[in-house]
Formats: sequence, C-alpha cells, structure tokens
Amino acid sequence: MFTDTVNNYLYAGGQMIVVDDTVPPTFLIGVARWDGQHWTSMGEVGGSVKQIITYRGELYAAGGYTYLGNAQDTGLAKWNGSEWVSVGSNFNGGVESMCIYNDELVLGGYFTHAGGMPATGLARLYMPPDSACIYFLPAIYTDADTFYLHNDTVSVPFFNNNSHANSWQWNFGDTGTDTVWCPVHIYHQQGVFTVTVHVTELWCNKTANKTIVISDTFNKVSETKNQEATLQIFPNPANNSVTIEITGAVVPFRESKGNGGSELRITDQQGKLVKKYPLKESNSKIEVNTAGWKSGTYICNLVVNSRVVKTEKLVIE
Repeated sequence: MFTDTVNNYLYAGGQMIVVDDTVPPTFLIGVARWDGQHWTSMGEVGGSVKQIITYRGELYAAGGYTYLGNAQDTGLAKWNGSEWVSVGSNFNGGVESMCIYNDELVLGGYFTHAGGMPATGLARLYMPPDSACIYFLPAIYTDADTFYLHNDTVSVPFFNNNSHANSWQWNFGDTGTDTVWCPVHIYHQQGVFTVTVHVTELWCNKTANKTIVISDTFNKVSETKNQEATLQIFPNPANNSVTIEITGAVVPFRESKGNGGSELRITDQQGKLVKKYPLKESNSKIEVNTAGWKSGTYICNLVVNSRVVKTEKLVIE
C-alpha cells in the first residue's frame, strides 16, 4: 500500500479479484485507490503489483506482470492521471522493490535486462522534472448526487481531496462561491448544477468539477413508495454511545445492481467517512459505539440508491 499525501489517496497493489463489487471482465485488478469513501479499480494486470511509489510526484507501480492497464512494458508502469503508460524500461523479469536514491528511481528484482541493457537484478531510472503537474489530481466529492429541498432550502457539503493546497476557489453553479477547503453550500431552487473548484498547489493550477441534482421532492425514498423516512439520534449530544433509529421506506442494501440500496453513512465535518451501516429493513435501530471519537460535530446521512434523503447532525462531547 502507498499513501498519496498530496491528493489524500490510499493505493493498494496486488492481485485482486474484486474491488468494491467491481469484477474485472478478463483477468485480475492490479491497483485500487481509496478516496475516503470508495475503492476504485485502476486497471487490470497480467500478474501482480508488488510496490507503489511516487517519484518526482508521479505514481509508479512495479511487480511481476506482463502488462498493467494499457502499459505493456514488463515490470514497471507510470500513471499519467488517467491511465497506466509505459516508461520505456521493459524488464525481462519481475520488479520486486523500488526506492529513490540521489534523485533516481532504483529498482530491484528478478531480471537480467532493463530497457534492452544488461542489468542483473538492479537498475536505476532517471526521469526529467514534471512540468505538467500530472501528479496533482483535484476532485470533488459529495455524499450523493441528488439532494432534496425542504422548506425551499438544502445544505450540501462538498469535499476536496487536496487538504494542504495553497488556495481553493469554488463555484456552485448558482452564482454562489467560496474559498475554503471543504465548504457547505445552501441551495434554494431545484435544478442541475455543475460545481467547480479551482485548486492551486505550489506552481500547479487545476480545476475539478461535479454535477449534482437539486430536487423539490423531499424525503421520497422510493419512486414507487411515497413514504417518508425519518432519522432520529439519541442521546444527542452523546458521549460513549448513541442510538440511531431509522423508519420509513428503505430499499434493502444491494437489492439492485450497482450501488443500489440503503445505508447510513456517518462522516466528520471534512467529509471523511467514519462509519457506514447497510440497511436491510425499513425500520432499523443502530447502536454506535462512539468511545474514543474526537469531540465535535458529525454528519449522519440516510442514503438510498446513492441519494441523500435525510441528514442529521450528531454532536460528540
């Protein structure tokens, strides 16, 4: 595993059959990425990935494989921001480990040639400085794609993955703006809104966007069942434990394809997922052990078919 502290991603390399219910159509998954809420597959592999590292800000994956995604070079590939690419250093055996020494990427493994040159078990690679900021991958996350107005308002929390950037410039698609890392914006009308954030990190400037839907139908858990959902928290504020009671029409978790179903998600104010509970019944009572949680406010979201239908705040003293 490898942690990207610029984009706040966790990468896992190996030989995986399933990643977050995604099954590769032909072979195995070599790399997966955790964004704080979901795992995402980053390409099939003909073999296995042994190590992941960043060199000059770019992500490299080494292992005993014949291909990784679109990269056909054996043993080493580089992520260009959207896919794996070859780096012109084809190995005739597996690469087992990597490290950075004297501004070079040093590789060890079961090979005798690298890039057409003799290299018995040890090779080094030098890449020029990256001027395109490929490593910088800003993104926008929300708890759902659709939110519902209640009394003509709905508060939508937005999360950006670049917590240590120099600046953020948000545009919420309704003339509203903000300049904080993870804002909460209040919408007053229904519609489809394209949200953008322009992030500056040192000399890098990039923009991410996400489309959300604001609906005027509040608490409609199912299109076929016009029943209202409730979410009750007690005690609130809480100390070492809390009970969360959910009533109303709930779609059993994973009943439908993809991310269908209902679940309770608890996040902190920065959007980091703390706990999630799949819901299998319309009326559920969940006992949450909050001992050891930091004092502060948490967000409890009832999510049905990838839509937030009810939100309540939980305060831990």
